[in-house]
Amino acid sequence: MNLAFGGGWRATVTDQPLRITPHFTGDSVRVVQYADAKERERWLLGTFGSQDWLWDAP
Repeated sequence: MNLAFGGGWRATVTDQPLRITPHFTGDSVRVVQYADAKERERWLLGTFGSQDWLWDAP
């Protein structure tokens, strides 16, 4: 599949479709597994390295 974006940018997709839908935010594309702040919190709690102890170093 070929995609065309503004400013002459183009991309060719050669693999399987993504399991989640990308979101456009301003001039960025977000590819995330959550739809709102509450889901984001649940997702972050289950990820590696997002625990409080990680940021306890002086």
